Amino acid sequence: MSKIFFFILGALLLASGAVFTWKLLETSEKENITRGGTTTLQVLNESIHLGTFPFAEQREGVFKMINAGKKPLIILEATTSCNCTEVTWPREPIAPGDTARIHITYTPNARGRFAKTIDLYCNTVPPVTILRFDGSIE
Repeated sequence: MSKIFFFILGALLLASGAVFTWKLLETSEKENITRGGTTTLQVLNESIHLGTFPFAEQREGVFKMINAGKKPLIILEATTSCNCTEVTWPREPIAPGDTARIHITYTPNARGRFAKTIDLYCNTVPPVTILRFDGSIE
């Protein structure tokens, strides 16, 4: 019985150590992105209204932004507030003065009003920019 207990305890410690290491590497990667310098992100439309549309229909939207700083803009990650939204963003650095577009595709999962967010992790201060979109499903 004690062998099983120690085996399970060892497995849990090993798993928690792996998770800790993975989180540490993830945090380190996000911190390293700003070591090359930060820039300024100017979002031209921080929110999009997708309107009213049928449940069976998808809607798309585009957020437009400009790198208003002096260093290349790097979008490390874009996370959504639900699994009902797909996001595509430029993976390559955006030069100072250039524009970028964040494309979203929303697939309804319920009827009624909705309000969702997208968090952009960039080499900016603050490092997270929140984009919003909303609408209504018939």
